[in-house]
Amino acid sequence: AYSGADVSAADEAADRAYSIYEKNLWGKKTLVYTSRKKRESAEALSQLKAIVDYVADYCREQEIGKLPGICLPSLEERISTDVLDYLEEGQMGISIPVGIYDDPEYQRQGEVQVDLSRDNVYIVGSAQTGKTILLQTAAYGLIRAYTPEQVNLYMVDCGSMVLKLFEGSFHVGGVVLSTEEEKCENLFKLLRAAVMERKQLLSDKGIGNYASYLDAGYQDLPLIIVMIDNMGAFKEYFPDQAEALGILSREAQGVGISFVITAAAASAMSYRVQANFGKKFVLNCNDPSE
Repeated sequence: AYSGADVSAADEAADRAYSIYEKNLWGKKTLVYTSRKKRESAEALSQLKAIVDYVADYCREQEIGKLPGICLPSLEERISTDVLDYLEEGQMGISIPVGIYDDPEYQRQGEVQVDLSRDNVYIVGSAQTGKTILLQTAAYGLIRAYTPEQVNLYMVDCGSMVLKLFEGSFHVGGVVLSTEEEKCENLFKLLRAAVMERKQLLSDKGIGNYASYLDAGYQDLPLIIVMIDNMGAFKEYFPDQAEALGILSREAQGVGISFVITAAAASAMSYRVQANFGKKFVLNCNDPSE
């Protein structure tokens, strides 16, 4: 049945449109007032809409739930860390959520998990695209989800110096700024010594790598995570350490030392060194070839 007609008002018969005209001496009429414009501008309620509104009101009164939509809702413009689950059980290794993904094609949404005990991470993106924010999110998640006996952090800040905020945490062994050359040298000496010591420890236990060490139930060896913000500037300020990064990132990964590095362009790190980074995040880049 047709249901597109307007819903009749109770006093429609009495509410007739009328007009008032004024005639001059020559008999010409001039419109003074009309109620027609007011009536036509009023939004008419169709029978179909009236029925839909009635059913919707009834469902709300009876607390009847609405069916899920065809598409998942869009992600919030700003997502806080409060929506991330840092206490999820069943995770192997040292794994943290760093954000929410949205896959419209398959109608899936969920957390982006990063296992830092198995992969080095390379974050590439132009200026002001969120590289340092992602680095901060990872550091915050590690501090929140794990103890200092499980995770140790070392940071090299060659960018905005915002990583200095984490220096007071018990998880953080130190934060190196772009002007602290001696401090950076000492950090890489510490890392080389840790690599040799851990290789010997794993060899004595007959375990091939750090991930297997954790899977076997051992918890006495913390994961060391080195965060470097702005790889391009790091190469300029600390060329010797940048040169040693290739060998160190390859050998350290297997003994529980991971690197998380940001750069404005992928070319800031050579392709030979990039081969040691199993996880890459690519944010908005000026160069389409990135």
